[in-house]
Amino acid sequence: PPPEYREREKNSARRYRFLPRMTDTRADDLARDIASAVDAELAAAAEQNLRLFVRAAWKTVEPHTPFIPGWHLDAICDHLAAISAGTIRNLLINVPPRHMKSLAVGVFWPAWEWIAAPQRRWLFAAYGLSLSERDSLKCRRLIESPWYQSLWGDRFMLRIDQNTKLRYETDHAGHRIATSVGGAATGEGGDRVVVDDPHNVIERQSEAARLEALTWWDETMSTRLNDPKTAAKVIVMQRIHEKDLSGHVLEQGGYVHLCLPAEFELSRRCITVLDWRDPRTNEGELLWPARLGEKEIADFKLRLGPEGYAGQFQQRPAPAGGGRFKADWFRYWRMMGGVAETEDPVPPSSYVLLHPDGSEHLVRPRDCQRIAVMDPAGTEPGERNHPCFTVIQVWDVTPTGDMLLVHQYRRQVQAPDAAAAAVRVCQRFDVAYIAIEKDGLGLGVVQTVRREGIAVRAIKAKGPKDARTQTAEIRMAAGQIYFRQGAPYLFDLEQELLQFPNSEYADQADALAHAAMLVARIGGRSDEMAVGADPMESGSDNAGWEDLRE
Repeated sequence: PPPEYREREKNSARRYRFLPRMTDTRADDLARDIASAVDAELAAAAEQNLRLFVRAAWKTVEPHTPFIPGWHLDAICDHLAAISAGTIRNLLINVPPRHMKSLAVGVFWPAWEWIAAPQRRWLFAAYGLSLSERDSLKCRRLIESPWYQSLWGDRFMLRIDQNTKLRYETDHAGHRIATSVGGAATGEGGDRVVVDDPHNVIERQSEAARLEALTWWDETMSTRLNDPKTAAKVIVMQRIHEKDLSGHVLEQGGYVHLCLPAEFELSRRCITVLDWRDPRTNEGELLWPARLGEKEIADFKLRLGPEGYAGQFQQRPAPAGGGRFKADWFRYWRMMGGVAETEDPVPPSSYVLLHPDGSEHLVRPRDCQRIAVMDPAGTEPGERNHPCFTVIQVWDVTPTGDMLLVHQYRRQVQAPDAAAAAVRVCQRFDVAYIAIEKDGLGLGVVQTVRREGIAVRAIKAKGPKDARTQTAEIRMAAGQIYFRQGAPYLFDLEQELLQFPNSEYADQADALAHAAMLVARIGGRSDEMAVGADPMESGSDNAGWEDLRE
């Protein structure tokens, strides 16, 4: 460009230096001005700011879909712009599906960077060639649109002799090539090597398919950099497996990791080298509520199940089949008559225990012993810590030693509220006694509950958390632990157990471990000892708990 244009460009950049701090309303107004090309200086501002470019170009790419702002889109744009500026070399973006990752990375970003650097060479890949072709076409249509050409048509043009769906070139020797995982076109080189969803979700349990993708990335795609000192690699995907491409490159190291779970987890707050941090503050706060609210997220949870949702939406995949607790160990029961989860539950006439082979058998509630266990939070809610949950579980133990989870209370509460909850649950469900761990907030809770005339067994946990769950694992593997079908707490409970010991929280697993060890002492021990040793009775000081009854 001529010197006078460069000077005007610098002035525009200085004028719009405030853009990253604008409100969505102001940014939308400015983007509409750019899209209308009413001010050439505003168009120059879009060259300096990928966020603005995306907003301005949106109607050209998606004319029938309203643009919905989201801070996560700004975060993605800022990290891609840092690649363009040379600040970041290798970038991994983990984001849930339906959050505009493909449009941002595969359509808007290359069209934007070509404005200033039409010589840039791009290599794009996805697990399916049709996906690569889709985004390649959208990018080309944006570049050839009257809007784009009216503003930046003098910068470059697409060559007539090389302009296909999967490959097109600029008259500055730049190109955009689209291929698939394992595709032949990766014999080419690139300044930007990008893969968007390298794995097909339906093949997530196929070790052969995953290894093929990893080998392709290591031996083919990631070696295509034109200049290893200046070129960049970008991976954008949802997590599908602990050993997917994300897990692979994170283990290798060297990537800036922008991780955006659908529901905020304080202990996993993302912070990157750009001094960017996830702006959410409340546990469970949604990533893009204007598009995917609580209703939509609940629907995804129902359709994907705990394991699928944890990977694809929370970017925290569980090992195949579960970690310490396996998916095929879970057993369920339902009520025959009665009403559950109300202030005054009506006892069922029978429990219907459901078996994997489709058979059922009935158990009468009056034949069961009802107990409760409580795992008090180790920390109280506060601004500077990551508070744990207080968990109270009510169990019915059948004459044969099967355990049925009847009710679960789980809250982040202060000590007085935890004690009040324990009293309320014990009285509501008329338990024989409650076992309470004395660690953390437990000591005060034990004293308070006893003053209410409720029988309490104080217990003290011993050893690491993952060792204490051994008895529960044995009983679940033997098919002796049942969870109520459709219970409101079931999804979170299953997700925690499947992720354990790498789950964000372990409070429900702790309570289950306490209950299993307690039941081993009061009934059903002959069945348990047939499949494994009871760590409480082994004489080991490394795991289990002590019964501190007074």
